[in-house]
Amino acid sequence: MDAEPTKGPEILFAGEIEGVFSDRDALEGLAWRIHSNVRDALDAATRQRFGVIAVVMSSCGATVASVLKVLRAVNPDSRILLLARMHEEPAASRLVGSGSNGSAMADDYLICPVSVEEFQHLAAGRALVRGDLVAPSFPADA
Repeated sequence: MDAEPTKGPEILFAGEIEGVFSDRDALEGLAWRIHSNVRDALDAATRQRFGVIAVVMSSCGATVASVLKVLRAVNPDSRILLLARMHEEPAASRLVGSGSNGSAMADDYLICPVSVEEFQHLAAGRALVRGDLVAPSFPADA
């Protein structure tokens, strides 16, 4: 099902977001548009500029690189994020690198499921800081 809030959309989700967010209810209040069909998302991107385009890799299959090329061409100033499952991380990592013309195919990626807060940080271009990934410091033995 495609969904859209009452505010003007700034974030475009391309693909099925079921299982992408650990707290999907937190999406309420954000300016977004969801197109579970990637072709519909591509059509929307050709008609409107989006600040952020989030691509669900599992919805693209083998065509993810082609989808990213089209999105980058029609929305060159958009921040393009990949929403990947753990097994898709190697491909996501490669796609965040440079494309054939020297511009990045995608700007970053997240491993799903992810919280809406983590998504917002990355969408805004801020690095994620996860306290649970920071090694604890212990006092040195005297």
